[in-house]
Amino acid sequence: MSKRQKKFFKGIVIYGLVALVMAIVLIPIWWMISSSLKPDDRLFTYPPSIIPTKLTSLHYDDLLRLWPFASWYLNSIKVAVLISITTVILAAPAGYSISRLRYHGKNLILILILFSYLFPGFLLIVPLFLIVKTLGLYNTNWSLVLVYNVLTVPFGIYLLRAFFDGIPVELEEQAMVDGANQLSAFLRITIPLAVPGITACAIYAFIVAYSEFLYAFVFLSTDSVMTLPAGLGLLAMRSDIPWGQLMAACTLVAVPCIIFFLAIQKYFIRGLMGGAVKG
Repeated sequence: MSKRQKKFFKGIVIYGLVALVMAIVLIPIWWMISSSLKPDDRLFTYPPSIIPTKLTSLHYDDLLRLWPFASWYLNSIKVAVLISITTVILAAPAGYSISRLRYHGKNLILILILFSYLFPGFLLIVPLFLIVKTLGLYNTNWSLVLVYNVLTVPFGIYLLRAFFDGIPVELEEQAMVDGANQLSAFLRITIPLAVPGITACAIYAFIVAYSEFLYAFVFLSTDSVMTLPAGLGLLAMRSDIPWGQLMAACTLVAVPCIIFFLAIQKYFIRGLMGGAVKG
């Protein structure tokens, strides 16, 4: 076999594997969207129809009429935005202190940050629930803001620490020679240069808060404060599961998220890769 034939065969194999992976990823998404547009009597036909022959918007109408879906959506967006902001506010100074300052136990802190991700999330439910109840935050969106920061801030610290390590300290020293203090140099010099990392950190926190189910289902109990994952959990746990409405809800949740991620993926990947290389 010539070198050209080997290259051609290799290309076929690579593109075939890519097509297989894309099919595995996209077929469930397409099935979800098509099921949301099928009438009830076409949802479980045999053989199953991948392309709906008859379309209806009844499931979307029933979802918006019978369930407080818009409220769930707004709650999810509100919590996710707050988590993005608070994660950056908390993680940036902590990551900077680990990167720039010298003090005892700094390496131990980094080890503990990584160690915290070894424990399954459900192990934290009881202690976090007791904290939330003690603070009077149960059944409020603020309980999720408190809890989700426990999940996102450690990763944000580690990511931003890697970015700050890659920014020359001489730039800050020059600013301090010109009269700035360390806080001013951090805000005016280091933060603008770390924007890719900060963006990646904020996007990561947004995705975690937008999609998290377990804590939202435990800490929220009324429709008016529920987020999308908890609300969808209520739909899925009914004895008579409204499959059409559930597929419509999943479509309204997933498709905007997919579009959003496709739009910002280059910033997210650039931020993660920049932190990995610099770290």
